[in-house]
Amino acid sequence: MKKLSVGFIKLKIRFLNFLDFLLYREDFDQRKLKQLKQNSDKYEEWMKNDWELRAKKNPFYFIRTVKNQSEEEFWRSGYADRNVILETESIKERLGKRFDNLKVLEIGCGIGRILIPMSEKFQESIGVDISQEMVNIGKQKTRKYPNCKILLNNGMDLSDLSSNYFDFCYSFIVFQHIPKKLIVKNYIKEIARVLKPNSCFRFQVRGTHPIDPIKLRLLENIGEKKPICSEDTWLGVQFTSQEIQEIAEEFDFEVIEESGEDTEYYWLTFCLK
Repeated sequence: MKKLSVGFIKLKIRFLNFLDFLLYREDFDQRKLKQLKQNSDKYEEWMKNDWELRAKKNPFYFIRTVKNQSEEEFWRSGYADRNVILETESIKERLGKRFDNLKVLEIGCGIGRILIPMSEKFQESIGVDISQEMVNIGKQKTRKYPNCKILLNNGMDLSDLSSNYFDFCYSFIVFQHIPKKLIVKNYIKEIARVLKPNSCFRFQVRGTHPIDPIKLRLLENIGEKKPICSEDTWLGVQFTSQEIQEIAEEFDFEVIEESGEDTEYYWLTFCLK
């Protein structure tokens, strides 16, 4: 009888929480974010530790997962990917062809593979990364670029950056590694804060797709955690188009371009209203 009573109480609590979620979605998210911040030391330490290990093992590979690439090929790829970002139709329409009076922000910049090429076009280029090792290497690589800075951040928000400061923000194959949807959501909230009105954010998340077994074997070969768990700093979380639309609307963004919803590379362009 006692066990039944405890089980009934747990079931009742679960039902009330679900009802609360349905009726007060915004309050629910705020409470979840508060809980996440209370546990932020756990997530921050976990993500930092994983990316420190990857940076020390092979920063070139874990930034751009191409085997046997030369350092020259690695850096040359940054220029190609910069051009892909800036030549995206939605970005060209909003930013135009001249960037020398604009400020750009990169989330998850690593050692500056794309950020350095961006600094050759923008007035100011700032990148943030969670790994101290990546930041240390990046600072060495950016010494000749006075308008290019790489900063260490906590992997949870952009609290060290000023509001209403940047004209453009991008993130290149970074959010797909974040282990909690709420962390990604909070990043997007923060990006809305640091961007100027009518500015764009170009980024990629992992869409809804089955994990390729070949990639699982690759992960095992490079020493990533096995088996897959629901929270992972390499495979990260997946998003549906509906989830993305709801996040955009909540933080006053308009989705002006999207592709690859059901793939690993779900690309989006948001414009701040």
